Amino acid sequence: MCEQLPHPAHRSRCERREKKIEPEVDKFLQELRERVQIGVVGGSDYSKIAEQLGEGDEVIDKFDYVFAENGTVQYKNGQLVAKQAIQNHLGEELLQELINFCLNYMALLKLPKKRGTFIEFRNGMLNISPIGRSCTLEERIEFSELDKKERIREKFVAALQREFAGKGLRFSRGGMISFDVFPEGWDKRYCLDILNDEQFDTIHFFGNETTPVSIPRGGGGHFSPLGWQPVRGEGRGSFSSYMGLHLNSLWNWYQARLPSSGEREVSLVQMRACNCTIAGCSPSRTCISRGECCKKWCWGISGWLSSF
Repeated sequence: MCEQLPHPAHRSRCERREKKIEPEVDKFLQELRERVQIGVVGGSDYSKIAEQLGEGDEVIDKFDYVFAENGTVQYKNGQLVAKQAIQNHLGEELLQELINFCLNYMALLKLPKKRGTFIEFRNGMLNISPIGRSCTLEERIEFSELDKKERIREKFVAALQREFAGKGLRFSRGGMISFDVFPEGWDKRYCLDILNDEQFDTIHFFGNETTPVSIPRGGGGHFSPLGWQPVRGEGRGSFSSYMGLHLNSLWNWYQARLPSSGEREVSLVQMRACNCTIAGCSPSRTCISRGECCKKWCWGISGWLSSF
């Protein structure tokens, strides 16, 4: 039990165990894989994705595709096929300007607590945490509550947007204590460019949050330039305005829309923070999205998705 482990390191491990994929979802995805090819895309590095979806390297064997760090690290059929590096894309000069600005900004922040790992350098992004990623679960919650009141991360991102306007950078807040900085186009849509070469007839993307985006037209004109219809929730994984469905409803939905002979499909599973989520897109381009809130499944209509 979490409360029986007083040491901070134990609390962190317990917190990670709570984020693990539910067995019924794991079983469902493997059953789904018997019908269509499936993949997972997450903003975290591979080790954190593996922590939530399996044990060690078994994750790359449980999915046809694994896109870590938004697809800048790519696995296909259990093999590492490509890896991008943010330093090569941005250049050392801009990268150091960005890091130095963040360090100077955080040095002036007065918080109840500060810990360690304020900047985590990943292949496809920088993860910035004002409190530090090595904080305990209790400290994480404390910072999150303070952030809701004082908008610490929101103000930090606004300062970065002003300082680095026109430099080709994007900023994305997620989770409880941090935000990501990455080159434009290196969000979860990045994996679509990779799948463009796979010649799938349809891609169904399932995620726990939707925001207005414009999906770019890929090489060869395979992508439809459709945007997503935004749906506002009450926070991560909360879909108060959504129509409720059950987990097996998606399974029935998929069975009714199995690819015809010769047609290939792929489903991408998005992982965000403390939940693993799936959803999909019908031939009419009506997306279904599912988020996990307090270990309760909720489903709903979320918006438009491009198919090709």
